[in-house]
Amino acid sequence: MIDDESLQMYVEESREHLEDIENDLLAIEEAGENIDEELVNKVFRAAHSMKGGAGFLGLTQIKELAHKIENVLDMIRNRQLVPTPEIVNIILLSFDRLREMIENISESNEMDISEHVDALVSITSGNLPAGEEKSVKNEIEITDSSGRPIFTVKEFDLLQARKGGKFVYLIEFDLIHDIHRKDKNPLDVINDMQATGQIIDVKLDLDAVGTLEDDIISNKIPMYVLYSTIIEPDIITLAKGLGGGIPIGAMVTKLKDGFEAGDHGSTFGGNYLSTSVALKVLEILENEYSNGKLALKIEYFKSKLKALQKKFPDIILEITGLGLMIGLKINSKFELGKIIELGHKHEILTLKSGNNILRFLPPLTISENEINQGFSRLEKVFQELNN
Repeated sequence: MIDDESLQMYVEESREHLEDIENDLLAIEEAGENIDEELVNKVFRAAHSMKGGAGFLGLTQIKELAHKIENVLDMIRNRQLVPTPEIVNIILLSFDRLREMIENISESNEMDISEHVDALVSITSGNLPAGEEKSVKNEIEITDSSGRPIFTVKEFDLLQARKGGKFVYLIEFDLIHDIHRKDKNPLDVINDMQATGQIIDVKLDLDAVGTLEDDIISNKIPMYVLYSTIIEPDIITLAKGLGGGIPIGAMVTKLKDGFEAGDHGSTFGGNYLSTSVALKVLEILENEYSNGKLALKIEYFKSKLKALQKKFPDIILEITGLGLMIGLKINSKFELGKIIELGHKHEILTLKSGNNILRFLPPLTISENEINQGFSRLEKVFQELNN
């Protein structure tokens, strides 16, 4: 899928990034807490660029190691940790391993990086404020507009990406029409994006292309980029939850001429019932948020999940998600479809997300009593599964 020219271009660019790394890191160590932000940014960009290109090219081990280096450097430049000799030595050894992988690019996906990854993760988690340590392990699923999972990222990555008032976007390119037919190179597109923001993750969605056995073969190759930038959104579209079950769609914009009469037609747009319901939904949500009830509800829901995980550790591997859009990562030994089916039997509805996530989407207005009832039934599901 990836041509040799793109791979060779990536190798050459990576060599350039690594050329002055040792001297730069020693200078960062010498400066200590009085960091030279420009120099730290230079080394951060080296790791960041290598990660972005590796993600597109399917170089999973290089991407993983570069990402973990990037996390530590990001904390240094945000003054969340001081670059002590011990920390700089770990970063330097990790870059050395990256260099070995670049020089053996065809075997890089089989090369062991566990020692370096563990050391870098230990630095990251060990220097976070109390209560944020688990964000290094907590996973959040990023879905497209249809709800299809695209990325699974660490909560820590999203928290770091949003620092400084940045916004996070899920961007879809078509490798054929958006890039190839416009005489562009994917790596150039990635490099251009990295110049104005931060790529959290990138991947080609080859599953969307299909195979010769499929009835319909797609004429596009999606490339997804999870992107963080200071560029503010001009237009945001809203639907579904805005109406609390009543059909409605809306657009929020700060552009006066962004949407004019006649630009869009809608069966349900602007009718009295839908707009009245939407206003009431916003009123309820604003009240739930401002009085602190929503935060308490989320914490209570999570406490129930943690209790369930503690009771069935062989089934539930971890808790993943954000707010009440949350799920349980299920051990692959247990069939997710069977769990959902048993849920129906015990009168509880859950969803499947990805290959092994049991997903919950309770309404934000759910009561504590309803949470208790739901988890009581869910516990019966896992008990039956264990028998």
